[in-house]
Amino acid sequence: MRYGGALLALPALLALGLLEAGERTYGSLKNGFYGLRASLLILSFMVLLRLRSPEQMQGYPPGELGVLLGLDRAPEVKSLRRKLWELAERAIEALPGFRMREVRRL
Repeated sequence: MRYGGALLALPALLALGLLEAGERTYGSLKNGFYGLRASLLILSFMVLLRLRSPEQMQGYPPGELGVLLGLDRAPEVKSLRRKLWELAERAIEALPGFRMREVRRL
C-alpha cells in the first residue's frame, strides 16, 4: 500500500476522539456516498500527507487514497469542496448572531 504510513496515525486520531467530536459538533452530513466520517478522515489524511488543498489530491490516485478510508476510491475535489462548505456552514451557523446567507459563496 503506497500511503499506508498514514494509517499509523489512525489509532491516535480515534483515541483523541476525532470522529466523536465531529459527530457532536456537526451531527451528520447530507445524504451522499461520503459521510461525515469519511470526510473527517480524508481531511486528516490530507494533513498527514502534507496536502494543503483539495486540489492537490488530483496528483494522487483516488483508488490508493480510497484504501485509507476503506472505500474503493477517495472523494473527488468537487465532492470534498462541497463537504467542506457544508461543515463550514454548520460551524458558522452555531455562532450567535450570524446569518449564513450574508456570506458570499466562492
